[in-house]
Amino acid sequence: MAPDWKAAERYLLASARFGRRPGLHRIRALLERLGNPHLAVPHVIHVGGTNGKGSVVACLDAVLRSAGLRVARFTSPHLHHFCERIAVDGRPIEAGRLAHLLLDVVAPAAEAVAADLGDPPVTFELLTAAMYLHCRDLKVPWLVQEVGLGGRCDATNVVPRPAAVVITNVDLDHTRRLGATVEAIAAEKAGIIKPGAPVITAARGAALEQVARAARRAGAPLAVVTPEPDQAAGAAGAEPGTAVRYYRWQALEVGAGGGRFRLSDPAGCRREFTVALPGEYQLENAAVAAAVVDQLRYGPAARPAAGLDDAALAAGLCSVRWPGRMTLVPGEPPVLLDAAHNEAGMRALRRGG
Repeated sequence: MAPDWKAAERYLLASARFGRRPGLHRIRALLERLGNPHLAVPHVIHVGGTNGKGSVVACLDAVLRSAGLRVARFTSPHLHHFCERIAVDGRPIEAGRLAHLLLDVVAPAAEAVAADLGDPPVTFELLTAAMYLHCRDLKVPWLVQEVGLGGRCDATNVVPRPAAVVITNVDLDHTRRLGATVEAIAAEKAGIIKPGAPVITAARGAALEQVARAARRAGAPLAVVTPEPDQAAGAAGAEPGTAVRYYRWQALEVGAGGGRFRLSDPAGCRREFTVALPGEYQLENAAVAAAVVDQLRYGPAARPAAGLDDAALAAGLCSVRWPGRMTLVPGEPPVLLDAAHNEAGMRALRRGG
């Protein structure tokens, strides 16, 4: 008999939220017992930051699918069901499949890890392991994965050679676990930067300096996405040895059904895009996604893929959907739903559109 989803859900909810000590020791031991499925995915885009991670993942997922590529998406948290967190080709994993992976495959390995380390894998690590297994079994060539919390010690930070690393922005959030200052939080989030992997960020100020420093240490090319008029130009350049490429975006139209923006690339070429997500802050998220695609196509560590062109980029941004972000629920009175959960997110929501 197939595993019962309710049993799998109870298993997840009964697992610890945080481990006895931070680090990658639990997830690495778990993945090793499972045959290191994370190494079977050829192209992984790793997305971290304070706000906008899920939206950037959604944009990239839509663009890659518009290019005709098979792609998996891993996000957190979910709105309605755990299955939303793992999707392939835009379709969430089936509950029975996730239950099987968790109860029949991951749980026995997790028990062995707990016995070995005295530190059992936590809920997010169990889900991350199931996600990598699902990707391996389906032979998915592309994965866009969102950091769960922080970066350096996050369970997703096990991919040794990502195709690209994204740090959307950095602000105060989860300060008890990540640090009390923007600089400390940025250093934690920059922990996902890997040698040679292109880094794309919309971070500014002191956070940008931390990201640039980490990129320089890793020998990773850096692309900075900033609004016009440019408020951040030169900030990353203050870090000696960091080669920086700037993308500048400008809002052209913001409305309830989405918006339009102009993007200037490092060569000065200007393109205009329409985004199907409402809110001005989503224009920045879309600009970050566009810069990622550019770096995959033309950057120093490019991974060109058939079909990944300007037409796919435009089509993906036009078609992207991401519920719970400035979602208007009609009625009397109308209700606006948004997942903003920190001060920076609330400021962005207030600017809205």
